[in-house]
Amino acid sequence: MALQDFTSHQAALPYSGSGKHFIVKSTVDCSKSTGGGFGTLLSTDTARVMEFKEGWFVNRVWVRLVTIGTVGATILTQLGDTVAGDCWLATDMNIGTTGTINQVKGTLHTDTNGALNGYLYLADNYLLLAISTANFDGVLEFAAEVINLFGGETIV
Repeated sequence: MALQDFTSHQAALPYSGSGKHFIVKSTVDCSKSTGGGFGTLLSTDTARVMEFKEGWFVNRVWVRLVTIGTVGATILTQLGDTVAGDCWLATDMNIGTTGTINQVKGTLHTDTNGALNGYLYLADNYLLLAISTANFDGVLEFAAEVINLFGGETIV
């Protein structure tokens, strides 16, 4: 299984005046292989879609389908990190031909980390995406609500 890294498209936006509360966003463009796109994400790949730093408390994670893939790809509850491969998404999300543009799936209280109201990363980590059923050639957007508890002065 190949590891694909999409974290170069990540950005942190201040969420409050404290300088410690942020919304981190990342776009995964598999629709083209040039101009910032990666190309088709294979169902045998694992994709790094967001970087989490040591000391960050990640409260919630969301994924939005921007462009539907041309085949029936699905994110089964396989949205996690190196601690647990399925801790951020409790229900399946169709991202291929049976998906719906602009549908959003977010952390639920039945997710491992949702039930804990978030997760404190004690070491650098990544939000990892594994898809099943088929390859994906659309566009996804990821967002996470982050509080920088024990990191440096700011999140960036």
